[in-house]
Amino acid sequence: MSARRTPGTTRQACSRCKVHKRKCDKTLPQCSLCKRLCQVCRYENAASIASPDAENKFTPHRIKADIIQNLSDLELNLIISVYSRCIRPWFPFTSEFKLYNHLPPTWNDASVDFTLLAFIILLFKASPQLSEGCHSFNSDIMSMYLSSKSWLALLEGLGLNSIDLVNSRLLITLFEVVHGFYPAAYLSIAATVRAADALSIYKSQDASLNRSSDLIGKEKDEVTELWAAIMIVDRYVAVENGKWPSITRGRAVPGCNYPFSGKNLERRLSPFLRLYEASSHLDKVHMAVHEPTIQQSFNIEEVRLILMTLKSFDTIVEHEIAGTSKLSSSGLALASTGLFLIYENGNQTLYLDEATSKCRAQSVVALASMIEDIISLFKGPEEDTIIVDVETVSPFILHLVYKVAAIVTARLHSSLDLESNLQKVRSCRKILKFMGQRWLAGERYLRLLNEDTTPRMLQAIECGD
Repeated sequence: MSARRTPGTTRQACSRCKVHKRKCDKTLPQCSLCKRLCQVCRYENAASIASPDAENKFTPHRIKADIIQNLSDLELNLIISVYSRCIRPWFPFTSEFKLYNHLPPTWNDASVDFTLLAFIILLFKASPQLSEGCHSFNSDIMSMYLSSKSWLALLEGLGLNSIDLVNSRLLITLFEVVHGFYPAAYLSIAATVRAADALSIYKSQDASLNRSSDLIGKEKDEVTELWAAIMIVDRYVAVENGKWPSITRGRAVPGCNYPFSGKNLERRLSPFLRLYEASSHLDKVHMAVHEPTIQQSFNIEEVRLILMTLKSFDTIVEHEIAGTSKLSSSGLALASTGLFLIYENGNQTLYLDEATSKCRAQSVVALASMIEDIISLFKGPEEDTIIVDVETVSPFILHLVYKVAAIVTARLHSSLDLESNLQKVRSCRKILKFMGQRWLAGERYLRLLNEDTTPRMLQAIECGD
């Protein structure tokens, strides 16, 4: 008598289990191992095997197949190259070595979460196109962006999550930030924080495919670095959007006193950890400015201490990056944003007593000096020229240039130093337009400036462009 087969199984192992000599439970339409690993499961007599979900697009392996269609013509090493040139110089959230170690032999061997991460990294290669006087993305790039968001939503709906999927969410948020996609970035950062939380809350829903005991042993470091990267973006989004606090405020990065407890000096002084440190100071500035206590003397002392810390930080980082442009350091960009917010807030302080009066006077002088310094960073040897390389400038500097432009534009109403302020406004607008050819946030800030400028004043500004 022949052995009876369980309904929904076949007599043969699937092709992948045969090749790797793994135990296959021969379940249809996918064996349990291939299903858990989100790999394509094939049987030799595939034509004769019923596949109830063959037409179902909403499975991990079908989503992965859709992503691979857009990646199959590309070399895997291109992902490392794009990260090294387009992301790492200003947001080094991981190393090329770690990314290289994650590379599978082929796209077909990759996990669904890694293929999506790779696809999103490629988005940063895209540069806006000039059309009718403004920079924007063409339909192909927008389709890539929207497809990434859709795939993330589908995988979330399927109950999948992993470190690579959270990294994918983080990079999509970062893409939205540097290209001025709001309120998308504001919403995305919240989803990213929750997805990172879910890594520890719902451990069984991990979508990673290439998991080994060696990888699992490294997960703590990966999660620590991931949380640090999320906090950097979260704090920047909070400052960019105004008074509402960052979502992660008051939370500690998993992993002891990271990132300042490491014994390795090179690790503690890396650009990424400097960026994290700068974002921490920026968050303190944001809280001091928008959530002051009722004790004015305490507020003044708190801001004074933050100011001293930021100045020291600024000096240290400038020394560390000696020989390179200040505009290339994201850590300096965030630290300068913090200093600017302090001086801007000091300019708006009411005359309550001698202490506040002194703070205001010092802030007025410091803000005027800082405005000059920021604009001069972009100036070439000839008047009204910009000599920076957009590929090397940190996009985090754009919000600072916008803040300078907004303040100087408001001063035009007073008619004091009209010609000087008019020239500063034109310089800032030119910088934002110039940077808009790489990061669309520049174009967004120009639109915001236009909305806050009267038609008559805007005409006067543009006459000199």
